[in-house]
Amino acid sequence: MTLLHHAEALAKTPGKRFVDYEQPVLVRGRRVWRRFHDIDSENRALPEGNDPFEVIVRDMLADGIGRQGRAGAADSHLSEAAEVVDFAITWIEDRLSR
Repeated sequence: MTLLHHAEALAKTPGKRFVDYEQPVLVRGRRVWRRFHDIDSENRALPEGNDPFEVIVRDMLADGIGRQGRAGAADSHLSEAAEVVDFAITWIEDRLSR
C-alpha cells in the first residue's frame, strides 16, 4: 500500500532520518540526473522479518477500516485514503515516538 509512504513522510517522530541521492529520470525524452531528498528507510523499525507496512495494514483492517473482498482471483482491500493516512500517522507516531 504505497499510500503509507505519504503517511510515513507526514508522521512526526524523533530521530527520523533522511537521505539525499541522485537518480536518472526522463525529461522530454532525455535522461537527466536529479537529486532527491527522502526518508531513510534502510533500517526497519520493527523486529526482523516484519514489514512495518504489512503490520500497519493488518492493524488497520483489524480496526475495521476498509472493506475486504475479491478482485478477480485476488484477495483485495478497499479503503478511503484519508482514513488510511490518519490511521498510519497515528500508528507510526505512537510506536516510534516512545
